[in-house]
Amino acid sequence: MRSFGGDIFGGAAVEAGILLPVLILLGFGAVDASLLYQQTHRMEAGLTAGGSYLAAGAASTADQQRARYIAVSGDTVAGAPPRIEGWTAADVSIAIRGQDDEDKTVYRGANDVRIVQLSAAVPYEGIGLLKGLSKGTLEVRGHYETRLAR
Repeated sequence: MRSFGGDIFGGAAVEAGILLPVLILLGFGAVDASLLYQQTHRMEAGLTAGGSYLAAGAASTADQQRARYIAVSGDTVAGAPPRIEGWTAADVSIAIRGQDDEDKTVYRGANDVRIVQLSAAVPYEGIGLLKGLSKGTLEVRGHYETRLAR
């Protein structure tokens, strides 16, 4: 027993054996979190593009469908590859509401202001580390709203 107390040659291997799995786990967690952030950014950028398209147009039913396609893929027609794997135009919800602004405290222009809201949610797969830690499903969610031009 006395001979093990003075042996220092295996100390580095023991430290590496303890710390290396923890560092690898932290590395994969950082990669998974950055992929989640990247997909969130792509979704918000797409919703912003679709909302900007609607804000400049008449917001008809055909325009709303084109805005969904723009949000999902950046193209005005179906079939282009999506910004996020598994994201479809059906995942994008569009709502147009009126905002009464008689006292002109929020918006300039007419009293009846029309606001368009785009939102979407898509399940996040990623590497699987964050999904495993959350004990359920993770979703990439995005929301954008803007005033419609008259």
